[in-house]
Amino acid sequence: MASEWIGAAVTASLVSGLVTAAGWWATHRNSLRLDELRRVEKIRDYKSALAAEIVSNLDRFSNVDLAAHRDDIAARITAGRPDGGAFSPFVPRYASTFVFDRLLSDIILLPNETIESVVRYYKHEHMLSLFVDDLRSDGWSAREAATRIDMYSDYVRIIQETTDLGATALAALRRSGETA
Repeated sequence: MASEWIGAAVTASLVSGLVTAAGWWATHRNSLRLDELRRVEKIRDYKSALAAEIVSNLDRFSNVDLAAHRDDIAARITAGRPDGGAFSPFVPRYASTFVFDRLLSDIILLPNETIESVVRYYKHEHMLSLFVDDLRSDGWSAREAATRIDMYSDYVRIIQETTDLGATALAALRRSGETA
């Protein structure tokens, strides 16, 4: 009788242990699956946010004929103001890249084929913002007209390069689709 009771207790213990182990395994597997789903969702959200910021940045110059604008500003700098003073074009402050700045620490989550294009584009965005700071400085308007024309021409060239790189980065983000 005691041996039957011991056999039943051992069997119950074994069944209980197996059920507990199966529960741990199922919980762990479910946790891993949820983590992967969250990771995929995060990557999709990052790509969408970066794409939206790039589109917004590209829209700034979408209706501007950059070559005609450069030539117009060069002619105005050469001619000067009607009062004889030096013409200095208004260059607006540069909009920040707050989405990229926020996501920079997580850039490695993006698919490898998009990282280079996105980083190259934003590097040019940063260079463009620094160039805008130079064009807005007090010392810029004091420079010779030829130097200001060269600098403004460089500014327009950097805008064109940045928009080209932005289109490439946007295409890379869209090409990567839903892959993680």
